[in-house]
Amino acid sequence: MPVTSFSVPEKYKYQNGFGSYHESEAIQGALPVAANSPQKVPYGLYTEKLSGTAFTAPRHENQQTWLYRILPAAAHSPFEPRESSTYNTNPENNKLHQIPNQLRWDPFDLDESVDWVHSLKLVAGAGDPTMKQGIGIFIFAAGKSMDNHSAFYSADGDFLIVLQHGVLDIRTELGYLLVRPNEICVIPRGIRYNVSLPNGPVRGYTLELYQGHFQLPELGPIGSNCLANARDFQAPIASYTEDHSASTKYTLLSKFNGHLFAASQTHTPFDVVAWHGTYYPYKYDLGRFNTIGSISYDHPDPSIYTVLSAPSDHMGTAIADFVIFPPRWLVAEDTFRPPWYHRNTMSEFMGLIHGQYDAKTGGGFQPAGASLHNVMSAHGPDSMTHEKASTAKLQPMKVGESSMAFMFESSLMVGVTEWGLKECNKVQEGYNKESWEPLKVHFKRPETLQTSGNGDDGKRPDLGSWVYPSTFKDTNHDGWGDIKGITSKLDYLKELGIDIVWVSPIYKSPQADMGYDIADYKAIDPIYGTLEDVDTLIAELKKRNMKLMMDLVVNHTSEMHPWFLSSRSSKSSPHRSWYIWKSPRRSPTGEPLPPNNWAQILGEANSAWTYDAATDEYYLSLFTPNQPDLNWENPDVRAAVYDVMNFWLARGACGYRMDVINMISKDQRFPDAAEVLGPGHDYHPGGAYFVNGPRMHEFLQEMHREVLSKYDAITVGEMPGVSDIDEVLRSVGATAGELNMIFIFDIVDIDTAPGQVRFTLHPWDVHALRGIVAKWQRAMIERDGWNSVFVENHDNPRSVSRYCDDGDRWRVTGAKLLALMQTTLAGTLFVYQGEELGMRNVPRSWDIEAEYKDIEAVNFWAKSKRLYGGGKDPAKMALAREILEKKARDHSRTPMQWTAGPNAGFCDEGVTPWMRVNDDWREVNAAKQLEAAKAGEEMSVWRFWQRGLQSRKQHKDVFVYGDFVTVGDDRDEVLAYLRTGQQGGRWLIVLNFSGEQVGWDVPAGMEVERWVAGSWDNEGVEKKGEGRIALRAWEGILGRCRD
Repeated sequence: MPVTSFSVPEKYKYQNGFGSYHESEAIQGALPVAANSPQKVPYGLYTEKLSGTAFTAPRHENQQTWLYRILPAAAHSPFEPRESSTYNTNPENNKLHQIPNQLRWDPFDLDESVDWVHSLKLVAGAGDPTMKQGIGIFIFAAGKSMDNHSAFYSADGDFLIVLQHGVLDIRTELGYLLVRPNEICVIPRGIRYNVSLPNGPVRGYTLELYQGHFQLPELGPIGSNCLANARDFQAPIASYTEDHSASTKYTLLSKFNGHLFAASQTHTPFDVVAWHGTYYPYKYDLGRFNTIGSISYDHPDPSIYTVLSAPSDHMGTAIADFVIFPPRWLVAEDTFRPPWYHRNTMSEFMGLIHGQYDAKTGGGFQPAGASLHNVMSAHGPDSMTHEKASTAKLQPMKVGESSMAFMFESSLMVGVTEWGLKECNKVQEGYNKESWEPLKVHFKRPETLQTSGNGDDGKRPDLGSWVYPSTFKDTNHDGWGDIKGITSKLDYLKELGIDIVWVSPIYKSPQADMGYDIADYKAIDPIYGTLEDVDTLIAELKKRNMKLMMDLVVNHTSEMHPWFLSSRSSKSSPHRSWYIWKSPRRSPTGEPLPPNNWAQILGEANSAWTYDAATDEYYLSLFTPNQPDLNWENPDVRAAVYDVMNFWLARGACGYRMDVINMISKDQRFPDAAEVLGPGHDYHPGGAYFVNGPRMHEFLQEMHREVLSKYDAITVGEMPGVSDIDEVLRSVGATAGELNMIFIFDIVDIDTAPGQVRFTLHPWDVHALRGIVAKWQRAMIERDGWNSVFVENHDNPRSVSRYCDDGDRWRVTGAKLLALMQTTLAGTLFVYQGEELGMRNVPRSWDIEAEYKDIEAVNFWAKSKRLYGGGKDPAKMALAREILEKKARDHSRTPMQWTAGPNAGFCDEGVTPWMRVNDDWREVNAAKQLEAAKAGEEMSVWRFWQRGLQSRKQHKDVFVYGDFVTVGDDRDEVLAYLRTGQQGGRWLIVLNFSGEQVGWDVPAGMEVERWVAGSWDNEGVEKKGEGRIALRAWEGILGRCRD
């Protein structure tokens, strides 16, 4: 049956009909016949007219009622202000905050100390009751009945009351209304009434309409019935009290322009014996609403659930609509059934009477709570509802069972009061975070479809250059590279084809680890320059349509950072918990020992913990004792990091390369690591407990929400030690909300013994390389992630020495081979300084102790000498030397070779560079290769890189976004693959990673129309397009296939 089953039975009788002309008399014959105001009213009553509209309002709008009462309403003392300092619901004086934020309130508290009149709290509103324009939205929560000898009315507007809890027994001048949850009532402007609470405390919502009156919405094509039917509205029948003795005192309370006034009178206000007219209070059972919905597809506009409407002077636009979301059947096919995501020219204030609203199932929208989505504030189903509705089986289902949500919708921009915004203490600070920030990205680009310039091209640049500032270019004659040096070479980078310049740390630092030990994140180290130099660099980059990417090092700071100086000063320091401090273990003699056996990353012979004698505790320092790890469990640390990030992004940086960002979350148990390094080692790699730690994704998602998403920043995370596809995609997948891409270390770890530290040697072959390349290329295409492409950086040796033959005979060919591979792989390509020249490792003749500067190499050599030197184990000492000669970071940190002049043009003649220039600078330098390119001589490595980068941009849909499949035999020395674009066709890349000539078969059914580039040839490649072809030593070729 379409009515509400109320727990409290009805006790009054009513007249039915909305907008009807009603008449009622408590004593038969009290209503005059025909005349409205006869000279003598029956029974000696007074005639009083109650006008709800102007006399001359059109007949269909005119609302008035004739009252026949014992004494006129005018018989009272003058009104006096009442409680003027505390009672104020005037939106003019009660400052309104017009804000675009989505707001949601927890359930409002019951207040048993106040009656109806004093329970009204203005939450929001718009307009001015003195001008009869606008609305007010109130919360009421009362615990006491009004005094029996009192009455209240509002001169400001019509009250639409939505009861959420309790029972309202309302005595009006025209009769009684009993209002229960799931019923509404409307008390028009000026009608006097008293509210008693027969069942205890009450709570609910009120919409006050300052202009006009509520109407039933037009039904249009729906016809003559449905929605709220007129016959279901109930108006009171006349009821009166005789109490008009001189000793009686009644208080009349008036809400007038939001202020409370009081007058006294010696007669009851409830003495209307009879009445007739169209202006009266009424109530409506929401359970009687006849819901209309779609029986084919799509969710209809919520206006289809309108119960009452207060139209404006613009047809179809309401000053206020009262809309409900009742229990209803959903049957639409192929339809997202909850309301869609929406930005509305109307303001939407929602409340919940009982149950759970079907578009907000996350738990935050509760009965007696509320939400406000102001004009054009985006809103819609929360993430949990969206996920459920997107995958739900579409069969007929009833939603909203035992639930009733409603909405006050207005064309006005609604402001929120101080009470509603702050004083009530009910605003949910995490509304957006809980409702919409968890929404996942489901967009998946077709595998070979290139995105538009406003899409992924912005966040996923084609080309980046990797600058190690200390060895790039010195301009102030101190032998140390600087920011002005980078600026001076921007044209060089632009000509090469670079879009983004990533600079290793240039912040203030003691330089214990070449700037990766930061003492002030917002200051530039004087050896590099000043903040003004950075501003100039950004401006000059912008002129060339290039960008600056900063290096974010926030797993640790320098031991000289003010945060750490404070932290180590005392156990009670406010910064103590900003770092990771632990009590020591104790030796049998009581000596302090590290809390666990984790090894230092840049010196595995040492503990990852550093003892502080002053406080008798150890601090975690995974890399060196000079680099204490930050405690990311502390929200103050994260807030400080986000402040730093905002600083540089606001200054013009386009994003960040994030140093060892996958180590910020540690297993809080800090257990011992497995002993994998063998005898003689007290400490072992503890990466299992801090690489991609338990809260890493949570932290990265928070970082994205709080900072990165606000700038549309480009991010690439350094994540060593991670090779699992699922784990990587949790960070870089399209739905991850964390990073754009990460540096995957599989290729640069290919010659590291499995499960061991970096300074080990392990044989590798093309089969292993092919597996790595195919794994990550296919994974990112199939699962909508994004690759970074690199084989060389400041933490690894020169690639031509590592993967090819860097001897004079093959260096150029091998460098071109690697360039051809990288410029044809999908993702964002990063070119490290000097890689474009084919720079190689330092000669083996260099003295390690005299020339190698890097702390990792210094520690490793010291450990090796201690364990194997002095004749203890010559073979292992020789192996240690070989490891450094092949893999030390120093190889990639020698000064950039600009010219054949003194110091390779890195610094002026007579200046000693901080690190020795590689001995081959006279032959391998930028000036020589650029001159050869201009003269049209044999194609240099630089020119080959430039042409490859140009081709990559020209055929972006192939080489950046296109499909990837390996082809050929996976057992030979050749890595071959096919790249396919939606518009760019098919391209075959064949790479011979050996120093011998080999034969290779073009796959059957494939024909190369034209070979366009090769590591052996200046222009073009003379080879047949099908069948068996010969590949020379270190030869790589690129061909366009026939469609």
